[in-house]
Amino acid sequence: MSGMINAVEVFRIAERIERDGSFFYRSTAVKFDRPELSELFNRLADWELTHERAFAAMRENLRSDVEWDDETCRSIASLSEFAIGIGPVHKQAAAAGVRNTIELAVKLEQDSVTFYKGLKGFVDDPAVVDVIDRIIAEEHQHIQMLREQL
Repeated sequence: MSGMINAVEVFRIAERIERDGSFFYRSTAVKFDRPELSELFNRLADWELTHERAFAAMRENLRSDVEWDDETCRSIASLSEFAIGIGPVHKQAAAAGVRNTIELAVKLEQDSVTFYKGLKGFVDDPAVVDVIDRIIAEEHQHIQMLREQL
């Protein structure tokens, strides 16, 4: 059944959000002739890859006795439209100026926070919740760093 999604896939979506975010930032780093922006976008890209590895580790350590029903998994997966089909976002960013690109990056970071807050609600391991909380805090830092460039 292609419409089915499970806990492993939900964590894969989180990984993809971070991988796509890194790609977005790397692509954006070379777009503008402003060294401080290039440095910021490259730094954010590196940070996103760190998050991707953290979500991969969480996925690998999912307890086999935890069962998420299909509806729960679909609900959490639906919180991140941006993780599926990042292509249009890159096309949108390619045509945008500095301000619009930064505003788009802020929106994507906010979407990630929404997804991770939803994900956190379905995790019962306190150590995993702590990692997700740390990632959420870092995503908020990203938003602040981006807003400072506006």
